[in-house]
Amino acid sequence: MSYYAYFTRANFSFPTGIAALVGGLTYLNVFTGRPASLTKEISKGEYTATPTVYLQHPELHPTRLPKVPNMTDVPPALEELMHKAHGKAHH
Repeated sequence: MSYYAYFTRANFSFPTGIAALVGGLTYLNVFTGRPASLTKEISKGEYTATPTVYLQHPELHPTRLPKVPNMTDVPPALEELMHKAHGKAHH
C-alpha cells in the first residue's frame, strides 16, 4: 500500500497552522541574510585563500584521513593558509 493510500484511508490531516510554522522556519533560515546554522560567512578572499584540502570531504581526500600513518598534507596546508591570510605562520 502506498503512503498516499494509507493517509487517505486513515483520513489523516496535518494540524492547523503547520504550513505557517514550516513557512516561518523556512523564512528565518533562508531569507534573513544570516549564514545558516552551524556555518559562518567568509569573504571571497578567505575562500580563495583556503587550500583545496579543506574544501574536500575527508573521505574523498586520501591524505586528509590517511590509511598510512604520517601521510598527511594538512599541517603544510594550514601553514600555507595562515601565511596567505595573515602574512605569518601559525604557531
